[in-house]
Amino acid sequence: HVHYDAARVFLEAGIDVLCDKPLTNEFSEAADLVRLTRESGCVFGVCFVMASFPMVRQAREMVQAGLIGRVNQIHVEFMQDWMVPDDVAEADHVKWRLDPSKSGTTSCTGDIATHAHHLATFVSGLEMTDLRAEMHVCGAPKALEDTVIMMTRFEGEIPGTLIATRLASGNRGGLRVRVYGSEGGIEWDLEKPDYLKYNRYGDSDAILSRGQGSGITPRVERFVRLARGFSEGVIEAWANLYVEFAMAVAARRDGIQLPPGYLDFPTVADGAKGVRFVDAAVQSNRAGGAWVTISPVKID
Repeated sequence: HVHYDAARVFLEAGIDVLCDKPLTNEFSEAADLVRLTRESGCVFGVCFVMASFPMVRQAREMVQAGLIGRVNQIHVEFMQDWMVPDDVAEADHVKWRLDPSKSGTTSCTGDIATHAHHLATFVSGLEMTDLRAEMHVCGAPKALEDTVIMMTRFEGEIPGTLIATRLASGNRGGLRVRVYGSEGGIEWDLEKPDYLKYNRYGDSDAILSRGQGSGITPRVERFVRLARGFSEGVIEAWANLYVEFAMAVAARRDGIQLPPGYLDFPTVADGAKGVRFVDAAVQSNRAGGAWVTISPVKID
């Protein structure tokens, strides 16, 4: 709830911004940040950090290269368990997440389902166009939902599912994305971030591991710090996000034109799309789980 005012002041002063997600609680504010970013020429990044894991970048590269054929379904979930205790809502770091005056109309959906939404679109390269959502309070009574379950559709009428919850006991970093196509599939799991499962239909499954060589593309190798067998995790993913953002800022200030597609960090437009996604989920839930079209975000 404090993102918009702070980001607006910095943009108006010509200062580049890196902002957490969800970008804002209101789409009108998100749209204004898109406008201010365009008019100021500043760099605006959004912290969908999961897209900065090397093996997520590898998955995106492989899907774009057609290695699973034509995408035909997309499934993503973010399963956590830290809200299982009935008294968790009394903790100071939790209260604001369940306060509509601060978290807006959602809690779980805006906080972690937005990660799932961005990851699904980032890996598949396809925008989510429609959804039907049901929000639930599965644990102790709360002012906002702790679980959301969705059916989704992407460009080309491609179906999918999205589930996010904080009450899946035994799951801590349970973010998983699975993209299947006409020739195979690809799967990534946050709790095993160094590995990517890849299958060509009819062949043995392949497990790609983060590191240099062995099928890892040169674009992905830029984000690799350690050799295979020496684990990297979310700290390194944050570092990758910061590095890409810093490169964009330096290039802007030094008047350097970077090669097209060289940087893939999430931008203010991705943040605005996340807010649109949340709005559509709320609208669908209030309509009893009806299908709702996600309005596109106008960039220019």
